[in-house]
Amino acid sequence: MRSSMSVQKMTVVALLIAVGVVIPMFSPVKLVLEPASFTLASHVPIFIAMFISPMAALAVVIGTTAGFFIGGFSPVIVARAASHVLFALLGAWYLRYRPNILSSFFKTQIFSFIIGIIHAWAEVTVVSFFYLNGGMAGTYYSAVTTILLLVGLGSLVHSMVDFVIALAVLKPLMARESLRPLFVISKSS
Repeated sequence: MRSSMSVQKMTVVALLIAVGVVIPMFSPVKLVLEPASFTLASHVPIFIAMFISPMAALAVVIGTTAGFFIGGFSPVIVARAASHVLFALLGAWYLRYRPNILSSFFKTQIFSFIIGIIHAWAEVTVVSFFYLNGGMAGTYYSAVTTILLLVGLGSLVHSMVDFVIALAVLKPLMARESLRPLFVISKSS
């Protein structure tokens, strides 16, 4: 039984990586304001992996970052994708030990906000590094406040919207008896 669960987890993680690579490449619902890019649902595979385990979240972040790199995205976009490791691991670790956090609407929103803050902070740090070290043309931003507003606030809102979408996707997945044991939150139900 343990072996089949591992194969099932690996299969789901591989599918999440594939979806995580395909969404930013082909989604018609995106806004690109270099170096920021906001593609609806692009973080959903990472959030769903967080609901599985820290290792699943790590694998999906690595896989999707590799997909961005292979897909020819700019170095700052690839680095932003790599920065997702921070919020994904922290969020997955927290969910592992406190899966009931998602049992109430208020707690879920607080969790989403905190994860979004970590997400935004990591992306602002990456963009700032590129900007301050001359890795981006100065025409992108006229001031550091623009980095904070466009990348910081934009990433926070984007993260929270994608988290809501991930929860909507998770619900039918959790309804399937064969998939329910994969998710840490099923252990609190």
